[in-house]
Amino acid sequence: MKMVNGKHLGRAVWFSIAMLAAVGVAAEPTALQIVKEANRYVGNETRDKVLQVRSDRSTNGLNPDVWSVVYYDAAVRMKTTVITFTPGKAPRIVRPFSLFKRPDLKRIFDPAKVKIDSDAALKIAQADRLLDKVKLSSSRITLERWEDSPVWKIEFWAGKATEPGQTADIGQIFVNVEDGTVVNRDLHIDRAE
Repeated sequence: MKMVNGKHLGRAVWFSIAMLAAVGVAAEPTALQIVKEANRYVGNETRDKVLQVRSDRSTNGLNPDVWSVVYYDAAVRMKTTVITFTPGKAPRIVRPFSLFKRPDLKRIFDPAKVKIDSDAALKIAQADRLLDKVKLSSSRITLERWEDSPVWKIEFWAGKATEPGQTADIGQIFVNVEDGTVVNRDLHIDRAE
């Protein structure tokens, strides 16, 4: 069994799966819950040096269940470590190679300063009046810096009225992580017609 930061990797993986399964019984884990779990897989000097938290596009409703946390990691060659959590699977740890793109240290943010979690940001974005005109089918949620402050970027897809079974990307809403205000809206409801 391999050792990671002085702990057995096998035990950590099984504990993570059990923890995520327990959280999954009540509801899908939120982004900040995933960050807390991901912190266990990086060294002390990398913890909470988050560049981005992102979900895959949701498949069953609007709540995503696959999340990735991107860390600034000075100890690795390309300076980033990505930890992806998928329900029922062990976390996947990748240190991606990127020849031209290096992480910008100004993009690091402290997740402890995020007051609005992903589930609340999704509800705030869903409450936008323009979205009442469409049937939302899926979403993708990203936590990252935008104009010098961290925001939730929620991208939406909606069912097409003229083509049943087809969906269209109808745009995105940006939600402030501190007070939950909508700071930007780029919606194209007409794409769902």
